[in-house]
Amino acid sequence: MRFSTILFFFMLAGCSRHGQLAVRTLSQAEWAALQIRSNEKLATPEWIQGKLLNLAKIKAENRADSLLAFMAVNPEIFKLHQPAQELKVKSDRTDELGFQHLRFSRLHQNIPIWNDDLVIHINKKGEAYLFNGRYHASQKIVGQAVVSAEKAAAIALDAAKEKKMDRVDENEPVWYPAGASLRLAHHLVLSSENKSWDYFVAADNGEILYDQDRRRFQMAR
Repeated sequence: MRFSTILFFFMLAGCSRHGQLAVRTLSQAEWAALQIRSNEKLATPEWIQGKLLNLAKIKAENRADSLLAFMAVNPEIFKLHQPAQELKVKSDRTDELGFQHLRFSRLHQNIPIWNDDLVIHINKKGEAYLFNGRYHASQKIVGQAVVSAEKAAAIALDAAKEKKMDRVDENEPVWYPAGASLRLAHHLVLSSENKSWDYFVAADNGEILYDQDRRRFQMAR
């Protein structure tokens, strides 16, 4: 029995307490009727439009579990083997039209993948009709943190001397995208009185993978 099938029945037991679970594996005809646009670099869907899942009988606050179960039994579409472990609800918003928007962040080994997320949109009838995002498929990569968080902070602070930043506001593990693959890193936020920068320091050798002005990045988003 596939893991996704086992996961489905596990989540079925939990979701049944909240209402009828509408999760199912899509048929070939249903799959063919969907409008799917894939990210060629990541080999994952970045846009899916059509009849995905009817959640009308599921309370809004419980729909995330149903969606995770739905993705688990449709791995060929979503390219995720264990969605319940690989995705985390980042936000759950209902707009003025009554449409619900569930945003998930992407995890690998319980560590976030930087800048990976996906959103599922549900209309006021309770129908999941649109999926969009940018994220990595399930990975078998096992990262090893040779460089400690303290050492990574020292490396980033040394690199930021010219920018006159001397304060570490955040220092968290993260998976940094390397094409379709991932690289374990330390994500640091450095700041001074008027500046704030992101630094990504590789956990295997201390290489600075990337740095950016947080204000410009946030404005671009």
